[in-house]
Amino acid sequence: MKNRKNKRKKHALLTAKRSYKDSLFRMLFQEPRQLLDLFNAVNGTDYQNPQDLEIVTLENAIYLNMPLRILLYAAREYQKLIKDDSLYASALLKLPTPHFVVFYNGERDMPERTVLRLSDAYEKPAEKPDLELSVTVLNINSGFNESLKETCSLMGEYMQYVERVRHYTKTMHLDQAVSKAVDDCIQEGILAEFLTSWKSEVIAMSIFEYDVKREKKKLLQTERKYARLEGLEEGIQKGLALGIIEVGRESGWEDDRILEKLETKLKISTDEARRYVSQASS
Repeated sequence: MKNRKNKRKKHALLTAKRSYKDSLFRMLFQEPRQLLDLFNAVNGTDYQNPQDLEIVTLENAIYLNMPLRILLYAAREYQKLIKDDSLYASALLKLPTPHFVVFYNGERDMPERTVLRLSDAYEKPAEKPDLELSVTVLNINSGFNESLKETCSLMGEYMQYVERVRHYTKTMHLDQAVSKAVDDCIQEGILAEFLTSWKSEVIAMSIFEYDVKREKKKLLQTERKYARLEGLEEGIQKGLALGIIEVGRESGWEDDRILEKLETKLKISTDEARRYVSQASS
């Protein structure tokens, strides 16, 4: 950017949300004005100029290692920001003030607000650690942080859609559940304009997101099972392999595609992949 002083925004908000290329969440909040409304709702601020903020999003769901992950990511962002400046200059380099937030909408029980700290991972706890980074986790499921969702109506409507899909998947096939959730929301004025304009993209994206979530859950369960039964390293690989095979067969994949997935994901030979497929069939 031309003006170096204007390049550094006043605040930087990092949000974490699982995504597929450009997720539904990112599509909804792609406009600076919408992101500004969300930032104000989270922080109780009243910024009016979207240019005062620089919003950075990270994909994937909540992990206990999120503070470390964000630290590494933030360091790269700061490095890019000051690449034309000298760290040895006599003047103090001004940096954007960071604010780290995770929006949680998973199905595991979580409190309304949680703070994850980098220092929680330190082998030797310190009362005042020299290096600290805090991440605020906000549960946005039904019954949690309702004032935030009222203040930022787009977030509230987004969660109404998510909860519809979640509810319908209990009794319907995934693609039917997503289609019904989209149609119902349009009829009831929930994200109506957005869903009408992007209906096919939203349906495809939602199906992919839920498939990814299901795949990760099954892979983790299978990995743990075989890690207990066999040697740790061998058990983890076998668990991952059988999890991939199970998900592939449920999704109607041909064996060639399953073999390709095994070879790519586990970096194993075709013969090893065929052996796992054979074990899964026995």
